Parts: sequence; C-alpha cells; structure tokens
Amino acid sequence: MRTIVSLSALFLALVMFSCQSGERSTDSGIAYYRQLRFSETPFDPVTGNHEINADEAKAANHYKFIYDEESRLISVEYIRGDELLRGSSTGASRIRISYDGNKETHHFFDHNGESTKWAGVHTAVYELDENGIRKGLQFLDKDGNLTENRNGIAWFEWQVLLTGQVRENRYNLDGEETVLNEFCPFYELRFSYDDKGWVTDMANYQGDTMYNCTVENCGDIGVSFFAFEYNDAGDMTSFSVRSLTGQLSNLYWGWARFENKYDENGYTIESAMFDQDDEPLAGMSVPVTQMVYDVHGSLVESKNMDINRNLINHPRSGVSVVRYAYDESGHPSDTLMFNSDMTAL
Repeated sequence: MRTIVSLSALFLALVMFSCQSGERSTDSGIAYYRQLRFSETPFDPVTGNHEINADEAKAANHYKFIYDEESRLISVEYIRGDELLRGSSTGASRIRISYDGNKETHHFFDHNGESTKWAGVHTAVYELDENGIRKGLQFLDKDGNLTENRNGIAWFEWQVLLTGQVRENRYNLDGEETVLNEFCPFYELRFSYDDKGWVTDMANYQGDTMYNCTVENCGDIGVSFFAFEYNDAGDMTSFSVRSLTGQLSNLYWGWARFENKYDENGYTIESAMFDQDDEPLAGMSVPVTQMVYDVHGSLVESKNMDINRNLINHPRSGVSVVRYAYDESGHPSDTLMFNSDMTAL
C-alpha cells in the first residue's frame, strides 16, 4: 500500500533538505562517504551514505563533501586520496556549488578537473524558497543561456504540498510541460517521503488524481507509481513498478521489480529482477547479476546468473562474466569478458 508522509515527518524531511546533504559529523568542514543516498528527483540534495573517516578515505573510493562556514555544501568529489575518479553516481567527478541570494548554482568537472557537462548541460541553477528548500531548477549552456538537458527538459518546478508530497513538473524551452524521459513518459509527479526523509514512492498525477499511464513503455496494464524500500543503513533494497491498483506492472525491457543486496560498505553485491507476475526475468535479459569489489571499492567483476545463481550467458551479448582492471590511482585500465565456460570473448 502507498503511504503519504505525515506533516511532522514532512517537517523533518524539509529540515534534511535545507541542510543540503545532512549533518556534518566533524568540525573540519569535510565529510567522507562511500556511497550516495538513492534519489529519483533533483529536488533531493546530494546526500552521503556509509560515512568513513579521513584515514579510510586515503585508500577507499569515496565522495568527499566540503562545506562552507555556514554549513552549506560547496563541493562533492568522487575521489580516492587526492585523485579524482570516473564512475561517480552523480555523473561528474566534481560538483562545485555556489550560493547567491536564493540561487544555488552547480558546476560540473571531469576526473581531469576540466569543466564538463552533466546530463547534457554545463550549469544547473536551483531556486530556493525562504526556508532554503528547492522550488525550481534551470539548465544553462556554456554561455549562460537557458537550454534543455539530454531528456529535453529546460527547467523543473517543485511545490511541497500539505499532504507532505513534493509535486514536480518539467518544461521544455517552449514552455510546454514535458515528460521525465522517453522511458518514463510521466508528466506531473508526486514524491512521498518517510520520517527519515527517504523517498518511498514516485506517483503519476493529472491534476489532483493519481492516474495510470498506458502509453508506450508503460506495460500492458499501465504504470501509476514506483515504490522504494530500504535497509536500516539507507541502501535501497527494492524498486517496484505498480499500476493504479498496486499490481506489479512491466516497464520498458520487461521488468517490474528488482531487489538489491549490499555488503557492509553499501556496495551492491546482487541485483535480482522480476516481471509483473513476480517471476524471475526471462527472455532477452538475465534475472540475477552479482558484483565483486576490490579493497578500494572498485567493481572488479560482474556475473550474469539464473535464479539459482548459476552462471549463464547474456541472451544478446553471450557474455557471462566481465572483469575490470584499474591502475594504482583507481582509473580503469582494462576490461575482459568471458562466457559461462570462462572462455575469453
């Protein structure tokens, strides 16, 4: 069943949002996290998960959060020691954040420290309300002009409703309301949060009514909302796609639900996928993927498996096992692929 957060829980969540990443655990203005908290909307601030100390950060891939004297987040770096790395879940190796009045501006950099695009744009400018809560987002090109991201979105608008939900609408350069992306053809979205500020579902709305999306990519019974579950550490353990009645519904590529398992550091060690009948995914996909990491947290092996955890070849590529190698700094250096007989491809 879907639940909507209470007003008291909403207040707690808004406090979390206004902190722009949660509380600092030290007085140094720096915090280190192995992971970032799951999010489905840029309304949510970048939030760290699985905190580590400065000594651990010297040898671990991590996200370095830097704060100003007002405890505002001004930088997020995906890094090991002093080396920026590729593979950040933010899409950029470094995000620099500046503040001017009610504006919060994000600039993006690659692992070489060079300016780069994020989701197809050079700059993201958030508009904040009087409480520091995000109410809008515009994308700019390198010349500072309004532009569309890779999904055709030029700006977002958000409103925190009395129900505790956050309403999201998106628009293109012509000012027309547009969808999230071609694989999620949803217009107005509403996000619900629990008392920890973790998003629990993303629902499709028309006006004030939740509706069933039945267009292409929404399966044969339609899609109304996504539901998310977490473990005590804040790792997302379940992502399910549901129709208006709560029934599992296939989204694109035929899956309706996946479950993740994590190690103690928050690294995903297994992902299992299921269809709308809650049966293991079949057809041209694999139902289970297992992952192995090195001591630094770099992915070194992924394995395609059946539901009984036997190695299988991917129906499209024929690949069963992929192994990744890195240089001493943590940058990718080689990729090797094998079939289920461990014959190199």
